[in-house]
Amino acid sequence: CNAALNACAKGGQWQHAFSLLMGARSMGVAPDTIGLSSAIAACAAAERWQPALCALGAMVDAHVEVDVITYNALLGACEKASNWQLTLNILESMRKDRHAPDACSFNIAMTACAKAGRWQQALHVFESMRPVHVTPDVFSYNAAISANDKGSQWQQALGLLAAMEQDQVTPSYVSYSAAISACEK
Repeated sequence: CNAALNACAKGGQWQHAFSLLMGARSMGVAPDTIGLSSAIAACAAAERWQPALCALGAMVDAHVEVDVITYNALLGACEKASNWQLTLNILESMRKDRHAPDACSFNIAMTACAKAGRWQQALHVFESMRPVHVTPDVFSYNAAISANDKGSQWQQALGLLAAMEQDQVTPSYVSYSAAISACEK
């Protein structure tokens, strides 16, 4: 069942994923973390945050372990649906529920904020990584630099580019492109 759910996730077939879960349940097969996370990932691919949130609730109700991969799939669903506020709320819930967010969690939240033109919130998310012992990676820096680009904050974008080298994070094409774009504004 999990292989089929994973295929649904890759294709964004969230309705088929939920049908599979209901069919498995009717045959006495309880869904597990991997299967439900795949269903949430299918919702993310289809930009459907509401059923993804319902699936998380079902996991909690059924006492199925919720892990960082599950949360990241839910964050991805919210980000792809342009729901930056819910993305930030879920990130905060992860911390409160003692599910340590990883760099991917923060990166998704920053991207959601940047896409919505909320560059200040994106930078706040970036700055909140180190205090919880999460080291920014190239994707973190790219999201933060892109947020500065959206906010026409060229000085901060260049500062982040310099910080990458200090942190021994190799800038990518995206890093340079976003910094250059910020300087053009």
